[in-house]
Parts: sequence; C-alpha cells; structure tokens
Amino acid sequence: MPLRMGFCCPVYPGVERLVKLISTVTGKVLDRQVDVEMLRCSDALDALRSGRCAALITIGPLEAD
Repeated sequence: MPLRMGFCCPVYPGVERLVKLISTVTGKVLDRQVDVEMLRCSDALDALRSGRCAALITIGPLEAD
C-alpha cells in the first residue's frame, strides 16, 4: 500500500515536477511507493485528520484551528 502525503504550496507553472520529485525521493528513502497529492492548505488538516494522508508538507504558514 502506498504512503499518501499531502503537499500544500502556491500553484505555479511546473509545480507538478516538484510533486513528482518529492514522490520519487521520498519513495527511495523509505523504500516504498509514495503518492503525493497537491492540496489547498484549507483542506490539508482535514485530509490528515481523516486519514486520507499520512503526512503533510507545507510551504508557508498553515493556519487552522
């Protein structure tokens, strides 16, 4: 079963390449498949709390309750 990670950052042209790089490098380090999903920061903690993602990577502040 793959490890699912959420990634929150501003969307910009080419961000998909960064998502793929994170997935590839993390997968090699952990020796398992890693799926990285782009998330809006407003949805990130809900994804983590619900179990949809096992981890989050954020660029910039993440404001939540």
